[in-house]
Amino acid sequence: MSESDPNTAGNNPEKNDDRNDSIFGWAYRNYERYDTWSGRYEWFQWLMSFFKTHTATSVALTSGTAAVTVAAAVVVTDPELRREYLPFLNSAETVETESWGSSVIYPIEGNDEEGRNAAFDVAVLPRDLTWSRRSDIDLDQAGPLISNANVPDRVFTPELRQGLSRSEALIAIGLASQEGQLRTETARALRRGTTAAEWLATISEDEKPIWVLNLGQFTGNCEAVSGVTDTSWQRPLIVVGIRSQEEQTDIDEAFANAISDKSNLPSRECYTSFDLTRFR
Repeated sequence: MSESDPNTAGNNPEKNDDRNDSIFGWAYRNYERYDTWSGRYEWFQWLMSFFKTHTATSVALTSGTAAVTVAAAVVVTDPELRREYLPFLNSAETVETESWGSSVIYPIEGNDEEGRNAAFDVAVLPRDLTWSRRSDIDLDQAGPLISNANVPDRVFTPELRQGLSRSEALIAIGLASQEGQLRTETARALRRGTTAAEWLATISEDEKPIWVLNLGQFTGNCEAVSGVTDTSWQRPLIVVGIRSQEEQTDIDEAFANAISDKSNLPSRECYTSFDLTRFR
């Protein structure tokens, strides 16, 4: 019978000594330790299964370094896996902002679940400009009320209009503060988004698509509020230009991905909803 026959390996003292004294033995003995948490780390299971059998030990050790390297690369580059398995590497990126007049612009990019890319310009209008409390048509700016009819002329400055004109499509963001009942505030957020979409329609070409993204109610569980930021994220007026997008990109997935892991932008988890609908 050949030396490589697995049926003889357990009866061969010399083979057992090699296994115990070498790196082969170290890997095999430590398998049981890793086995207790391998279910949690599913990406290790393929590699660990090699150590289960004697015949695969040499194959595992020659390919193990490459396999671990690939697995680590996947985890480090995938935001969801990085958050779950390597939280100490999950450092948030700070978006370098621009200014279009008095509006702060966050240029970001993201991919949908199929890897299709879209680029966005998130325009947060002046920080002293917010939705008026309990209103879905009027704005407040440091006290004085800006009525619905006056918003396009007073709020959408020439610089903001010029920047948004370069976009392929526009998104109006609807949101509400954390006070109040969830159902009531979610409905209010949708109406605010629709009002903002109507404003965008007055300053953009008729053929330009406009979407409404209802974020619902602000939850308060948001690192961006206490991080490096100069804006409040409860009731600001936010509009988004879709700068570019690959064909058939799922916009809500790409946008959710784009705002993830940013130190100065709220993620989708900061709000109770994330519903994108076509306005025009």
